Amino acid sequence: MPYPVECLRRCHLDVELGQFQESEGQNEDRRSAPSRTRSSRDEEEEVEVLPTPVERMDVVIARFQRMNPQVFNGDESSEDADSWLRNITGLFDRVQYDDELRLSLVTLQLRKGAERWWRGASSTLLETGVGITWDRFCETFRQEYVPESYVNC
Repeated sequence: MPYPVECLRRCHLDVELGQFQESEGQNEDRRSAPSRTRSSRDEEEEVEVLPTPVERMDVVIARFQRMNPQVFNGDESSEDADSWLRNITGLFDRVQYDDELRLSLVTLQLRKGAERWWRGASSTLLETGVGITWDRFCETFRQEYVPESYVNC
């Protein structure tokens, strides 16, 4: 399940201190969450439904950032682009992140021209009905930043 951008924006990370705080909006959301009811001996008692234990995105991001992943600006050489993708893939392999999480996290490491490129490329993929997956990201990234001439050297 992808983590919505709103969640990423609402979460306040204090990575330096290792503390995580939620915005007021998240606390309000939790207080106003619907509850499930059940009846027992003809009486209805309200029971709060707890979410399934899924790692919070802010914790995932903080752990990922502690690994010091490199950023990619888009103006690096083909060799550096290929190296960046291999390095970040290696990080994901070590922590066994699934493809959906890899896609969410890798886009956080794109800066400047690379960030603009991905916004355009992902929009095009969505408009043409092509799904955006980790493999599709890697393929599209290589097409843009690691030309065939470099790969075939």
